[in-house]
Amino acid sequence: MSNKKLNFDIPLLDLAKSPFPDVEGKKQTVGYFLAPSLSNHNQGDPLKYFNWAIAIFNGDALSLDESDIGTLKEFIKITPSLNNLVKAQALKIILAD
Repeated sequence: MSNKKLNFDIPLLDLAKSPFPDVEGKKQTVGYFLAPSLSNHNQGDPLKYFNWAIAIFNGDALSLDESDIGTLKEFIKITPSLNNLVKAQALKIILAD
């Protein structure tokens, strides 16, 4: 099976479906909130999570196989530093066709 490209460089939306405003010139994307959780996590594969965090934070798409997609999905679901607003939007990106 081929890899799937995941782009988390999309605006994080509030409950009214409006993008959060930029902070100090930085867009508030799903990746902006997901990346620090990946880099701060202290379990799993540190190199993989760190490389994902760098790519996501800088707006690059991830190209993941099914195994890594499963790893990322589980990470998002169980990470307490992410709130459901971020988790849901990140999972929607992963589950999109």
